[in-house]
Amino acid sequence: MKRLRTVIALVAVGVIAGFSLVGLVSVEDKGGEEGYAAFEETLPGESSTISMSSAGMKRSLILAMPTEPAPDKGYPVLFMFHGWQENAALMQEYARMDDAQAILIYPDGLTRAWGGGPYAQTNENRGDEALVRDIMGRLEATYPIDRERVFAAGMSNGGGFATLLGCRVDDVIRGVASVSSANYNGIRDGCSESPLPILAIHGTADQVMQYDGGTRHGTRYYSVDEAREADVVRNKCREPITKPVGETIERTVWQGCDAPTEFYTVYGGVHIWDGNPEDLNTTVPKQFATDAVLSFFGIERR
Repeated sequence: MKRLRTVIALVAVGVIAGFSLVGLVSVEDKGGEEGYAAFEETLPGESSTISMSSAGMKRSLILAMPTEPAPDKGYPVLFMFHGWQENAALMQEYARMDDAQAILIYPDGLTRAWGGGPYAQTNENRGDEALVRDIMGRLEATYPIDRERVFAAGMSNGGGFATLLGCRVDDVIRGVASVSSANYNGIRDGCSESPLPILAIHGTADQVMQYDGGTRHGTRYYSVDEAREADVVRNKCREPITKPVGETIERTVWQGCDAPTEFYTVYGGVHIWDGNPEDLNTTVPKQFATDAVLSFFGIERR
C-alpha cells in the first residue's frame, strides 16, 4: 500500500484557542498492510497533527515530542484523553504539559467522546481500545519506547476511558490517572486483577460527575468512594493515610498496596482539570492536576 504523507510546516507561531504552539506539523500517514508503518518523525520539542486509520476508521491525534534525547530504556509515553465534547487541541492547551520529558499523545475521540461513556460510538466495536494499540504499534516503529512506562490520563469521559484502558489494555497501559472522572457503570467490567498504579483527582463540588455518584445520560455512574474502593481492592491495599497538601486539598495514599494508589480530594473543586488557566479556584495551585499526574508517573519537566 502506498503511504501518503503530507507535511505542512508552520514557521510562525500559531495561536490556537489562546494557546501558542511553535513548529506545529500536520501529517497524513497511512500505514501499510503488513505490520505497523512508522509515523513521519516529529522533531524534538515540536508537535505534529497526525491522521491514521484504525479499526476501519480515520482517526487523528496530536503527538508532542520531548526536548531531550531518549533515555537508555526509551521514551516514556503518556496518552492524554480529553473530556466529552472536547478535542485533542483543547486538552493540550489546558493541560500545558508539553515541557514533559515523555512522548505525549493527545488523540481525538470520534464525535468527541471516548469508550465507556454511554454516548460513545465505539463501545460496541471497542474501536478506541484498538486505536491505543495501533498508536503504540506505530510509535514503536518510529521511536525507542520504554514499554514499562506507557501511561494513560484523562479528564471526565477521558478519565473514565483511561480507567477502562487500565482494566482491559493493561498489557500496554502501565498506569492510569483520572481528573473529574466519568466513572460510568461498565468501565470496570471484566477488569484485570493485575495490580496497576492508579491516581485520581476529584472535586467535592463537581456539578457534572457528582462526588456521591448519580445518573447522567440515562446511565448510573459510581460515586468517588465506590470507584476508589474498586482500585483499593484491585491493588490489595491496606489502610489509607490522608494529609493536607494545600488549603483545600487532601492527598490520600494507601499503604501496603501491590501498586501505588493515590487520591486527591479538592474541597470545593468543580468539574475541571484542576489548576488549569480557567480554574477560578484560587486555593488550588496553578497546574495542580498536571503536576500531580506527571509526578505520579515519574515524568520530569524541562
